[in-house]
This record gives sequence, structure tokens and C-alpha cells, in this order.
Amino acid sequence: ELSSSPQPAATPRPAATSRPAATRTAELVGKAAIAFSLKDLDGNQVDLQSLKGKVALLDFWASWCGPCVAELPHIEKLHRDLKDRGLVVLGVNYEDVEVAREFVRKKGYTFTTLVDEGREVSMKYGVSGIPHVFIIDRDGKVKWHALGYGPGKEIELRSAVEKVLKAAAAPAPVSTQAGASVSPEEKVLK
Repeated sequence: ELSSSPQPAATPRPAATSRPAATRTAELVGKAAIAFSLKDLDGNQVDLQSLKGKVALLDFWASWCGPCVAELPHIEKLHRDLKDRGLVVLGVNYEDVEVAREFVRKKGYTFTTLVDEGREVSMKYGVSGIPHVFIIDRDGKVKWHALGYGPGKEIELRSAVEKVLKAAAAPAPVSTQAGASVSPEEKVLK
């Protein structure tokens, strides 16, 4: 479990943030993902909003976290298996950049790892423990989240990712209304 840094005494905490992080996290499901922009391990800026149209998997992790280390090979497999179907995997790590870079290099992970210095994004998402995974659909809405990892959890995660990918890939209905304009896609379907 992660502890958040205390706020200065001069700034009173709003009532909404006094609830447990898990409750805030559960409240994110079905709502727009919280926008953020972070640098990856190579210093490139990655903006979550730029990923609309793709399914994003956010994995909050650290190299010192045993369950994270156990889950990461499954995260990498999802990345490799499903990137061509529109999945973007973003690992979110707040460790020293060199520690994270060396860990990722040594393990051969190819998904993008973002640096969350100061844990600002982790706090926005209510991450109180790791690993914590979020799945965001093509419209930018949080569809699923899970905290922790144990044997068999990778099956649940893959199923959730597949479900979001399939739902997002469903073709738009063809217009059946007389006189309705027809898109090029609809012409092909007709």
C-alpha cells in the first residue's frame, strides 16, 4: 500500500478526498479518464488524450513490488499480442528514471513506461496500492480497474481487455431511415 504525502496545514482537504482511495477509484469506472501528460523513459511526452480511438491499459507499478514484478510479464504479453488490435499499454512508474529504465531494459519489456515524478497521476487516479491496472476505452472512458495481482489474475485481465477491444470494434449501425445520408462505410456494407 502506498501512502500519500501530507497536504500543507494551510490547505484544508476537500471532503471528497477524505474518502478511501478505493472508493474514489471505483467511482472512476464509467466516467471519462482523468487527463494527464507524462514523459516516458526516453523523455518523450505522452498525452493520454492523444490516445482517443485506441484502448489504453494503465499499469501503475514499481520494481520493488513483488506482485508488480509477477504481473509485468503478463502485461508485456498483452502488449505484444494486442497492440495491432488497438491496445496501448502504458506502465506508470514513480521510481527514479534510471532504476525504472534499467529494470525495463533488463526484463526486455517493450510497452511504454511513463515517469510519474511526485506521483501526481497516481494520486489523481486514487492509486493506494500497486499493481493497479485501469482499462480505458476508445472514447476515453474508464471501463475496468483492478488492484493487486495473484495467480490467475492475468486471465481476468486479458478477458477484460478483450471485452473492451471487442465492444469498441463493433461496427456502427447502418442507417435504415429513408433519405438518411449514407457514409462511405455504409455504402460498402450495403
